[in-house]
Formats: sequence, structure tokens, C-alpha cells
Amino acid sequence: PWGVYGLLSRHARPGSRVHPLLVAPERNLSPVHGTALVAPTGERTILLVHDEGSRRCRVELELPPPLRAKRWERVTTDRVRIQEPLPALEPADAAKLPVVLNPFSLTVLHAPE
Repeated sequence: PWGVYGLLSRHARPGSRVHPLLVAPERNLSPVHGTALVAPTGERTILLVHDEGSRRCRVELELPPPLRAKRWERVTTDRVRIQEPLPALEPADAAKLPVVLNPFSLTVLHAPE
């Protein structure tokens, strides 16, 4: 649990605005859940939980203007990795962010101001 709490405490800033996320493909009872935060400093954070245990999941996030960024740093905690950095994402379209999530994971995407 400390790996998850560490990610949350490092990336969820006090005073952040919460934004809902649109995850595609949308399905009833989807195993992927997420929240986006925009800190008072302008830094953006996306928290994604994948609670399915047998396979990875590929999703595309539809980002509203306050959440768009050219580069997203990634870190994940799952059954094998604890707060492990992953390669950064640089989407071709800042409004659509494709992400692959490991089973039973919390993945944090972070874009500084």
C-alpha cells in the first residue's frame, strides 16, 4: 500500500481542481477509473486505476483544454513495480492521450505547467 500512498501524496496537490475524465472505449463496469487534477501552479496530474487482474488495458483519454499537454511523465505501481517511472508520452494530438495500463495498477501521468 505504501507504493500507492506515495504516488498519491507526491502528485495530488492541495487546492487542486478536479476534472472528470472521458475514457474510450467506454463500457459499463469498465475496469479503468480515473481522475484529473489541476494544481494552483498549473501542473496537471491524471490518476488512473486499472482494477482488472489478468491483462493490460489500452485506453484513450479525451482531454479538455485545461488538461492538454505536449508531454506526460508516467509512473506506476502494480503487482511487480513500485513507483516505477515509465517512458513519457508525447501524444500527436494533445486532446487525445492513448495509454496502456498494467493489470491491478495505479498509473500517474504528470505534466508540469
